[in-house]
Amino acid sequence: MSSMKPTVHYVVLTGGPCGGKTTALVAITEWLEGAGYRVVVCPEGATTLILNGVSPTQLTPRLFQWALLDFELAKEMSFRRIAHRLAQKRQQPVVVLMDRAWHDGGAYTPEDLWREMMEEADAKKLAPLSGYDGIVHLVTAADGAEAYYTLDNNSSRFETAEQARAADRRTLAAWQGCPKLRIIPNTGTFDDKLKHLLAEICAVLGIPEPVETERRFLVRPDFNPSDLGDYELVDIEQFYLVSNIPNEALRFRKRSQNGDAVYFKTRKRPGLHPASNIETEDFITEEQYEFGKQFMLPGSRFVRKERICFVYQHQYFELDVFSEPALKYCLLELELAHPDQPMTLPPFLPIEREVTGDTSWGNYALATRS
Repeated sequence: MSSMKPTVHYVVLTGGPCGGKTTALVAITEWLEGAGYRVVVCPEGATTLILNGVSPTQLTPRLFQWALLDFELAKEMSFRRIAHRLAQKRQQPVVVLMDRAWHDGGAYTPEDLWREMMEEADAKKLAPLSGYDGIVHLVTAADGAEAYYTLDNNSSRFETAEQARAADRRTLAAWQGCPKLRIIPNTGTFDDKLKHLLAEICAVLGIPEPVETERRFLVRPDFNPSDLGDYELVDIEQFYLVSNIPNEALRFRKRSQNGDAVYFKTRKRPGLHPASNIETEDFITEEQYEFGKQFMLPGSRFVRKERICFVYQHQYFELDVFSEPALKYCLLELELAHPDQPMTLPPFLPIEREVTGDTSWGNYALATRS
């Protein structure tokens, strides 16, 4: 794979206790290195601290969470620098597989303390550490594969099956609202779970191309938000710029969540399947975002929407409610590993019809609609 650019990708593996992360990390590392990638594994912070004498009992639960956040942020910054040096030195693409990341702390920290920690950590410093190519949640074996739930392969694990399911739900909630979140449930054998995981990671890394596959549905606005269960709200503002590449849409996007904003540049062109697009995405600064406004596509406008992120049947849905342009319908989206992947739609949403492949309901069309 010598023709590949020496890029760096970040993939987070998270989930509840006994979800299969340890085995998955080994399997994915072997497969990716066989495909020509250099793989670096960033170890789980909590386990590292606990096994080396730093635990909630040695400190206090409150002080431990502060120590863990400090450790996670420093560890991730260090691994990011190492990965870029490796990519340049070896002229080879590098994948950093992260065994959890700092967001996971929100699942084990009281909400008021976590908010205090985020304020002190400074959201602008945290934003660059939120740039992951993919976040993959491996559902605990205690939910759907109870016979395989065990404490034997992790000496720092202590949860009962019910506690593991609760931890799984909290962990997923801590990541809701983040882009590129994917969920791997316990369907079939563990080998089936690994194959599903590998398919998701291939889609994330763009093997063979960075393909985004999603199904899209129009939803009437008369739904009850309480039916969604736990959900996160994300405010999105985006606009399109002139691109010098035929059939490519060049987009700048601002995502705001809990008062903090992150900025992206996205290049997208049609894939071979109506549900698929070839997509690449990079972080940009707030200054670049503001500067790009003067190069907006002539005749286009901003698209502004509130995105409701929720989970149903181990599937991560995004429901967009548009304020500009004002639309008759909301838009429900679900990202998939491949076009034929099975899915289950939420029965409590008043779905009008599917619009997958209908470009008139794409963001580009909404931005350029007169």
